[in-house]
Amino acid sequence: MVIHEQGRLVLPETEGLTLSTNQETNIGLQLMKVERLGGKYGSCTDGRSFLDKYHLNYTVPLCYIVCQIEHIESECGCVPVSTPDRYKTDRLVCDTFANKTLDLCVGGSKFNVLNGHVECDCPPRCQDQMYTYTSSGRQWPHENYLRDVLIDEVCNRGYEKPFYQDLCKRYADRELTDADMANISRNFAAVNIYFEDLNYEMIKEEPMYNPVRFLSDIGGTMGLFTGASMLTYFEILHVLVAIGMFFCSKRRPVVHNMD
Repeated sequence: MVIHEQGRLVLPETEGLTLSTNQETNIGLQLMKVERLGGKYGSCTDGRSFLDKYHLNYTVPLCYIVCQIEHIESECGCVPVSTPDRYKTDRLVCDTFANKTLDLCVGGSKFNVLNGHVECDCPPRCQDQMYTYTSSGRQWPHENYLRDVLIDEVCNRGYEKPFYQDLCKRYADRELTDADMANISRNFAAVNIYFEDLNYEMIKEEPMYNPVRFLSDIGGTMGLFTGASMLTYFEILHVLVAIGMFFCSKRRPVVHNMD
């Protein structure tokens, strides 16, 4: 099972979640959105060019798969069997079982892509959203629920296969053993998917140093510099006044009274 956003090509081999039979699995989802700046702050894409070329919404795993398919096709003249169906139209599929040389070519091409020998331009999306999840499980179904609800529902649908006809006949005659019930329960699985919270987490990139902060730092520095200069001017003026008063007091004439 793959949990994904709408309009996205499902890749169960790389993004799938394995579910177990004879169990009830509870999956709690949490939406997380990511906004990247791109441009001079980093590499990201809006996916428009990918959508125009392949008619698919861009994702990083899908980009690498397309890169791998195109590299194999250019090197080996065919596309691998694991290629999505829409890419197999009018293309030769690699028959690696019958042709060992072709098998080596496909394997070598995949190795080159996976190990970075072939450059795939697959940056992250500038606007991305993903689902994180927590899962838990328990044994399911209970014997009484299996016998009274599930098997009864299967038999009421009237399947024509001999297995179901034999099962329903033995069920109607109450001849199902504990071993039969255990084998039947392994054909059922239950999944409950829900949102843990109606809120979502936002991760947003912001520049560490932008023009507004730069101007603010300049203003703060100029304010500090101007404040220090004005204080210095007052101190110098005070010193000059004190010096002037000192010399004026030295030059003041002394008047002596003569009787």
